[in-house]
Amino acid sequence: MILVMVGLLYTVPICARDLSGKTIYICDDGGEWPPYTFYERTPSGDSTKTITGFSVDLIQKILGPRGISFKLELVPWKRCLKGVKNGRPFHMALNASFSRKRAQEYYLTRPYYHTTNYYFYSNRIHPEGLGITSVDDLHQHRVCGLLGYNYETYGFKEGNMDQGAKSFPALISKLHENRCTLFLEKYEVLAGFTTIGRPLLSDPDLSRQPVPGMKRTRFHMLISKKIPFGKDLAELIDQSIEEMTASGELNRMLKTYIP
Repeated sequence: MILVMVGLLYTVPICARDLSGKTIYICDDGGEWPPYTFYERTPSGDSTKTITGFSVDLIQKILGPRGISFKLELVPWKRCLKGVKNGRPFHMALNASFSRKRAQEYYLTRPYYHTTNYYFYSNRIHPEGLGITSVDDLHQHRVCGLLGYNYETYGFKEGNMDQGAKSFPALISKLHENRCTLFLEKYEVLAGFTTIGRPLLSDPDLSRQPVPGMKRTRFHMLISKKIPFGKDLAELIDQSIEEMTASGELNRMLKTYIP
């Protein structure tokens, strides 16, 4: 867990002025989501308690100059979502894709980055590949995923697939053990694990292909509807993302992690 304390800005929007002096409690996935949110590593590769990444830099850039502090904690994703939904112990979550259910239960900010959708399978089990030519073909296979993750984009409703795994290494093991045929994930995230000393894509038996016909997935922040300042916080973040996108600053920040 980290605490970021910052000073006041001389000019701020009305909604930001209302939030000045508050502490925002933020959560994200305990399994890490590099390069967007992850623990810094020492030169020897050991994990530290400092949380970094593009999403962390962005929220600090938005809240910091406005006199708003935050505490960020990485916990199991399902617990994070529940905590934000209830408004305690968390006010918001980083790095969330869209689903109709989430749009009902949370304030979703503007999207602030995009990812590409891939399916991953074991070359050891399926050396000839899977022959997938459309999103619909995914449903002809045994698909597995991570606990609490959203797969609505691919047409899978909650409970319609095996989501017992709690980490990406566990998902990869399931493939090689033929306990499922494929799993679905964002290429940028699997590649991002290399930056924290866990090169998952270097597994010679792990094959991957882009999901045919799928647009890139947009990612948002989720803010609780149960807290009195939730809407103000969402508006502040939306306004900041819009301004930083227009100025090119958002893209420059992202390029420090994904050249």
